[in-house]
Amino acid sequence: MTGLDWEPGQACRNWTAQYSDSETVAKKIREKFHDFFLKQRDLHFYMGMHSQWPHWMIIGVYYPPNDLWPWYLSFQDGSCQAS
Repeated sequence: MTGLDWEPGQACRNWTAQYSDSETVAKKIREKFHDFFLKQRDLHFYMGMHSQWPHWMIIGVYYPPNDLWPWYLSFQDGSCQAS
């Protein structure tokens, strides 16, 4: 699967220009695209296909805060009971 979202590439370019140390750049990437997205956000992908290539691509990312959908999260852990 191919990811075509512009945000990771631009963030990497900005941090590389801002910080000369590659360890700091790697830390920033890890903080944003691992810790932030996976621990604090509800990550969704916009998927699409290009007319010339017959495979799915990630064309965008939507990441609302995790606490936006407390009723949905309660269904996931099985604690929500129908009345």
